[in-house]
Amino acid sequence: MAGSLDHHAEVLDLVLFNRSEDPYGAHVGLWTGEAVAHLCEEVGHPVVWHQSEFDARERYAVRVGFKRPAARH
Repeated sequence: MAGSLDHHAEVLDLVLFNRSEDPYGAHVGLWTGEAVAHLCEEVGHPVVWHQSEFDARERYAVRVGFKRPAARH
């Protein structure tokens, strides 16, 4: 399943999920290379989910996109 979310995503890229394509208020996770690590209020602790687990929840139904934090030197 590696890379199944987006072939351009790199490990530790931020992944944004929301109910709509609006990035405002989006839920943020970290791409692990195979899944997304995120803090999950529903479960009560950090979890690692595959895309199907996000798809099953309306509030995470839309993957808004990926962001790569800029390195500071």
